[in-house]
Order: sequence, then C-alpha cells, then structure tokens
Amino acid sequence: MKGEIMKQIKPLSSKSSLLLGLLAFSATLYSQTVAAGSQFFGNGAPQSSAELPAGELRKSIGSLPAAAQLRALQWLQSIEFSAQDVSYMNVDPQGSVYYADTYMTDKSASADGAVASSMTGITAKNVFKLHSQPGAANTIFVDFDGATITGKAWNKQARASSLQAKPYDTDGDPKSFSASEVSSMAEIWERIAEDFAPFDVDVTTKMQGTTPKDGYCQFSMTPV
Repeated sequence: MKGEIMKQIKPLSSKSSLLLGLLAFSATLYSQTVAAGSQFFGNGAPQSSAELPAGELRKSIGSLPAAAQLRALQWLQSIEFSAQDVSYMNVDPQGSVYYADTYMTDKSASADGAVASSMTGITAKNVFKLHSQPGAANTIFVDFDGATITGKAWNKQARASSLQAKPYDTDGDPKSFSASEVSSMAEIWERIAEDFAPFDVDVTTKMQGTTPKDGYCQFSMTPV
C-alpha cells in the first residue's frame, strides 16, 4: 500500500513542480513588463512628482506652489492611469490635471476624404445632433464648430480669461463643412461613442449643459 501511495505522489509532485516553474516564469515576465514602462499609478500613488516618468507633467507639477502641487498629486492619486498616459497629461497653475492630445491632419488625404464612417445619411446639419445614448445620466459634448472658451483648465493654463477655438477645418474654409469634413466628424464621434458604449454616458455633438456630469471635448484645427 505504501508503495502504491508513493507512486501516486511522485507524478503529482512532477506536475506541481512544472506548475510552480510556469508561475515563476510568468511572474518574472510580468515584472520585466512593468519595468519596461507599463507601470500603473493611482490608489494612493504617486506620493510625489519625482515618482512620475520624466516629462512635461512631472516638470510642471514640480514647479507649482506647494498647495497646487498637493492638489495635483491628490487628483492623480484618486484615479488609475498608466505610465503611457503621462505624455498626454498636464497640469494648470492651480493644480488641475487635464489630458491634451495633439495630432496633425494629413491635408493631402483630406481632399479624397478621411476614413469613412460606417454611418450613412450624415449631413452638415445633422452631424451636430448626434447622440449615442439619449437620456443617459452623463454626457460628453464633442464640439467641432468652434467656441469661445471660458472657465476651463485651458484658460488657466494660458492665463487668459477667454480663448477662441476655431472650427474643425481640413480644407481651408472654416465657414462651411465639406462632405469630407462631415464624414471625418461622424467617424470621430462614432469612435468616441464606441469607447464609452459600456457606460451610462451619452456622447453627443449637440451642445449640452455645464454641470459636473457634462464633459467637454473640443476639436479645433489650431491650439486653444
């Protein structure tokens, strides 16, 4: 009986050793991936700007007065973000953190039309009335037709009470929207709406309110 038990234990021990080996390999691979730059922040981190990857965000927070630094760090500690996100983040003089993404439009391609949206029947009139989830508790306003911006973090960053964002324009005519521009705007809205589809959020191109539940996304062909 003892011999039979030992025969059963040996194969199990071999399998256990193999499993432990695989787990150890996975842990090593994961630690190498984190070291390569996939570090996550939030839930109490970072404790100081020095813990952030080198870049504009780290530099900007480090140059703020103590109270503004504390506000920025507390904001960062309350969310979850990766090291890759940091290059798209910045902070205003009061310590408010915001995202900013800049890209250049390929004007040579715009003449033939941008990436086509899967939507049909979108015109220069109804492209500004799109809704992904009408009646949702939260909204994100995607603004393409220009705006006078006041009371935003952008104003604090630029130290200007008012900023003029020009309309989305790829053909040099900001006074009207071509079929190509309409297609581009619809495709941009569609992609944002797809990202927020699992949540109680209405992504819309129609002007909304300014409550804490109303987000704002400005698309302009010039920096604001």
